[in-house]
Formats: sequence, structure tokens, C-alpha cells
Amino acid sequence: MKYLVQILIYIVLFQAIVFADTGKISGVLTDQATGETLAGANVIIEGNWLESGKIVPLVKPLGAATDEDGFYFVLNLAPGKYAIKSMMVGYESKQVVDVLVESGRTRVLNFELRPSLEETETVTVVAEREMIKLDVSSSQTILTAEDTKNLPMNNIEEILSLTAGVQIDPYPT
Repeated sequence: MKYLVQILIYIVLFQAIVFADTGKISGVLTDQATGETLAGANVIIEGNWLESGKIVPLVKPLGAATDEDGFYFVLNLAPGKYAIKSMMVGYESKQVVDVLVESGRTRVLNFELRPSLEETETVTVVAEREMIKLDVSSSQTILTAEDTKNLPMNNIEEILSLTAGVQIDPYPT
């Protein structure tokens, strides 16, 4: 029994050593002015931070979006120093460099973003109806209110009688 307990302890320690080769970053994003949490903000690992002040981009981009409580986490980071950027529409982005991630540990990194006062120009999008609908297998006729204004008709049945393939039964049952 004593040997079984020792073997179990060795197995647990071995797994902790072998599988703890990555770290994690987590934290909360808040509004600097109000202190409210920011849902839907992005946190991006820009790359490895070098002592020379340069950022080496990651081979595989990593990042996370905050949940409804402003909380985020990024898993499976190799131990090292990173440059991390947080951003959200309507706020100034913020970069933190020299963030140390250690194996098997969680590094807490909270961000306070300042509202951006930058004004942009208004973009107007005008929707247009496509002339040919590729997903329709039968013919269609679309009449708008503007199309029917200039017709010498008094009711909807007279307008429909002008449409090809429509026949109005004068004796409804």
C-alpha cells in the first residue's frame, strides 16, 4: 500500500512538471473614466518582447475578446516576455510591454482604457436591389408604390391583371 501511494505521488508530480510548460494571461478591461467593465473589447498578444525594445511577431496570432463582465484570458502561452495590446471601438488602444509569462502560472493583467474623442466622418450606405436574383428559380415581378402611382388603375385587382401570368377570377367561390 505504501508503494502504491508513492507511485501515485510520482505520477502526479510528473504530470505537473510535463504539462505545466505553458502559462496564461487573464484580466479585466474597464473604462478609465467610469470604472465600468468593457464587454467585447479585444486583447491581442502582439509578439515576444525583446530587451532591445523590439517586438517579434508570433507565428500564430493569439488573443481574446472580453465577456459581458469585461473578463478575458489567453491560454497556452510559452514562457517568456510579451507585448500585449488592448483595444475597443470608441476607446484609445493601450499597449503593455515586458509582460512576463511563467510556466504553469497565471499572469493577471488589467487594462483601463480611456474613451476616444476622435470624430470620424459619417458613412452613408445606399442599398440597391440586385437586377438578377441568382437564387430564385421562377420568375417574379416586383411592383413598388412608386411603380403603381402612375398607372390608370383604381384597385389592386386591376394592377395585378397587368402582370403576366396572373389571372383574376371574376366569379370567386
